Amino acid sequence: MAGFYWEGAGWVRLFDTQVIRAAWASVLLWAVMGVTKEIVKLIDAAYTRRVGLVTVIADLVAAATAFVVFLPGKVINPVFVSTVERLLADNSGGDIAWIFRYFHLFFLGVVLFALALDTGTTLVKVYRGEK
Repeated sequence: MAGFYWEGAGWVRLFDTQVIRAAWASVLLWAVMGVTKEIVKLIDAAYTRRVGLVTVIADLVAAATAFVVFLPGKVINPVFVSTVERLLADNSGGDIAWIFRYFHLFFLGVVLFALALDTGTTLVKVYRGEK
């Protein structure tokens, strides 16, 4: 699991594994949507309207599940946040410590950007393939 070693605290994980385990249904649905999307691409072997439709639906469901997982803000380990804040405060970086309190929103933004990019490129390929 991602994290870092902090002297005195040991290995500090980035994510709170208990929260991720509690959100297993959302994470599973997210994975199923990704697999379904790729299976349809393999079956059709071209960027058809069906591939475009399945991609849009799968990415919308994946985005909804990403909101469920990341938006409450509990997915980032609070020990990680407090440890990084202490580290930054000790090294005169206290003014940027707030970033780590909202790190879950950064992850949500990255996921949403990736899903939007996937949807957009697929729809462009579907449109170009129809001509």
